[in-house]
Amino acid sequence: MKFLADRTVGRLARYLRMLGHDTAWDARFDAQGLLSRAAAEGRTLLTRDTLLVQRRAVRRGVVQAVLVRDDQVVDQLKQLRGELGLHREGPSRCLVCNASLQELSPAAVKDRVPPYVAATQASFRYCPVCDRITWAATHWEDMERRLREAGFA
Repeated sequence: MKFLADRTVGRLARYLRMLGHDTAWDARFDAQGLLSRAAAEGRTLLTRDTLLVQRRAVRRGVVQAVLVRDDQVVDQLKQLRGELGLHREGPSRCLVCNASLQELSPAAVKDRVPPYVAATQASFRYCPVCDRITWAATHWEDMERRLREAGFA
């Protein structure tokens, strides 16, 4: 599934990317900009804005939209799992820019990460768009814990 998250659900966008879903997010768009982009790119619009989901493009089915009811990310994920059948799509995407990540070996990144990280981590992911290297550190484990709470094994 492809999503477009508005500024009211930015945190949710990062979790959807971790699940492998192509999730665009940009806080600069106004309502019409969001609706136009969602329609043009075939994305489901995610928002907590009740007025946005009442717009004509949504009512007429030009744009599919989900009104996210809760402000806690675990509950938001549970809602999407229940309403859309959301599941893990595969490898996670870059949490910053949404690009597909590439797997790298420790040897390939040893000169780009701190020595302790290179010595203790077995798996690394690289974002070719924003040139970031990521690994399963504490923040990653915390996000995984929340995903398990929401029912994603």
